[in-house]
Parts: sequence; structure tokens; C-alpha cells
Amino acid sequence: MTGTDGYKCGWRYAPGVHDEVKALAPTGAAHLAQAMKRYGKGTALPRQVKALGDGLSELRVTVCGTEYRLIFFHPVGHIAVGLVAFQKDTRKTPGRYLTLAKDRKGSWQANGKV
Repeated sequence: MTGTDGYKCGWRYAPGVHDEVKALAPTGAAHLAQAMKRYGKGTALPRQVKALGDGLSELRVTVCGTEYRLIFFHPVGHIAVGLVAFQKDTRKTPGRYLTLAKDRKGSWQANGKV
């Protein structure tokens, strides 16, 4: 595990993720970027990261009661790949985002990227 236990990792992004982050509210995008930096340095708080299964994890931030998420995976231990970013408005992570994340993960792996 990296991100919360002192181990560092670098970030990569699946196609489309940059546009999704830009579409978020500026404060949400900024807080998500800060959480990604902390995760990359190995200093994210455990409550900010949730395992979703199938090798996917969710980076979580809340700004003024609004929740923002980045679903990601680790193709190798020291690399994290952002798969989908969104503003969460339901209690559970919506299935469409999980499906999109799984599709992007499959494409990433099929192309042999690290």
C-alpha cells in the first residue's frame, strides 16, 4: 500500500481525467489536488482513501459539505493512475463511475502503460 503509510508514488492519468477535474468546482478541484499530493508523498490520511474492490481505490475529500472523489488504481506499487474524478451526490459511489473506472483501467492495462 502507498499513500497513507509513508511510501511515495507518482500519479498518471487516464484519458479524460484532466477534463473531469477541470469540470469540478475550483475549490473541490484544488482540495482534490492537495489530497493527491499528500497521497503521492505517502502522507494521506487513512480516512481519505477507501478500497473499492477489483484493485480500485477512491481518494476522498469534502469541501463545505460537498464530496469530491478520484477513483484510481496502482498498475505497479509506486505508480497511481487516476481513472475518474467527480462530485459525489449520493451515499454510495454511483455505478456509472465504477463502470467507467473499470473500463479505463482495462484500456490502460491493454495498452501496456505503467
